[in-house]
Amino acid sequence: MFRRLLPTAIGLVIVGLAGQVVWNSVIAAEGKLKDQSAPIRMINPRFQGREGNGRAFVISADTATRDDNDLRRVMLDKAVVTLGVDTPKPTRVTANTGVYIEGDPIVRLNGDVQIDDGTGYHFSTEIANLDTRMNTVQADAPITGTGPIGEVQSDAYQVYDQGDRIIFRGRVRSRLNRD
Repeated sequence: MFRRLLPTAIGLVIVGLAGQVVWNSVIAAEGKLKDQSAPIRMINPRFQGREGNGRAFVISADTATRDDNDLRRVMLDKAVVTLGVDTPKPTRVTANTGVYIEGDPIVRLNGDVQIDDGTGYHFSTEIANLDTRMNTVQADAPITGTGPIGEVQSDAYQVYDQGDRIIFRGRVRSRLNRD
């Protein structure tokens, strides 16, 4: 009886071990598929670079998600772009969302965009396209601004020469303060 029972028990143990190996392999493969489909998320990301004139800039956000189809494309939540980080009065641009494509000089910001130039000027708009290579900010979107010399409103804007030259287009209204 033991001559038959012992080989049968050994056979059952071997079949059980083989079944467990197969089962664990199937479960592990399903887990890998789930992990691969999850988007790449970053908490407090920070991207640094140099503008066309050599000034440093930093792009940061509360969270960021890489696009599954293009890993260079990063969607930003609560985006902050600081231009001229190494200058005494950097320009800071904040927005609800943004899109940054690594290697592309354009940063696209959307939703409650706030622009502070560090010298007392503050602008509000819904869209801003920052070109870090050409040192420009522009959009065909309404903008309002205040500063030491007055207030301005327009339907579109372009900022050149690190803020030294600003062009307002479309139903421009302004009020200048006298000194």
